[in-house]
Amino acid sequence: MRVTIICAGSRGDVQPYAALALGCASAGHAVRLVTHEEFRSLVDEGAVRFETLPGHPSRLVAGGHAQGALTSGRNVLALIRSLFRIWKTFMTSSLPVIRSACVDADVVVYAPLAFPAYHAAEASGARPVGAFLQPLTRTRAFPAPGFPAPGPLRRWGWYNRATYALMELQAWLLTRRDINRWRVRELGLPPLSWRGPYPRLYRGELPVLYGFSATVVPRPPDWPSAFRLTGY
Repeated sequence: MRVTIICAGSRGDVQPYAALALGCASAGHAVRLVTHEEFRSLVDEGAVRFETLPGHPSRLVAGGHAQGALTSGRNVLALIRSLFRIWKTFMTSSLPVIRSACVDADVVVYAPLAFPAYHAAEASGARPVGAFLQPLTRTRAFPAPGFPAPGPLRRWGWYNRATYALMELQAWLLTRRDINRWRVRELGLPPLSWRGPYPRLYRGELPVLYGFSATVVPRPPDWPSAFRLTGY
């Protein structure tokens, strides 16, 4: 298969996807890794085709308004708003690259900050696959990262699941106008409703790879079968 892997961020964000690219290449697939130029050395370009994604969001985080939210780790909604401002800055130049990288792919694997690749994959007919390094999909087992779970709240499944829905809703509402404009004007796709792409996700139509160990975070029993824990 022709596999395109798109990721953004610091080395800690990118290196797991470089490992995935090399693994896919060793399995016989034609692999393209799209990320920031400074991470070119993480892959053997004889095995993996490297393409440069403009910008470097980790520098924006280090010097910008997201730093306080990142270091506190306690206000996930403030963090989402800060990451949205970062996304607006670097994605403007990245959207054409993402679109081009998905045109001839059979499978498009994307990291959270590269989520526009989902829409580009839909436009090109490729299979979109989310690949995340932390639990980011709804479960009753534990709350979303950054949400408090003091005392008995850890046993409140409805609360845990609601934290993910709230996180998803804010993230989508912040990006919806820009993404829908891109879908209609550039990708030839219809706009999405206020619910975004999440109904497809929870119907099990969209595979998700989770790059962490089940020993560290056991697989929640209410995740769809299309959500796979691959290990680190």
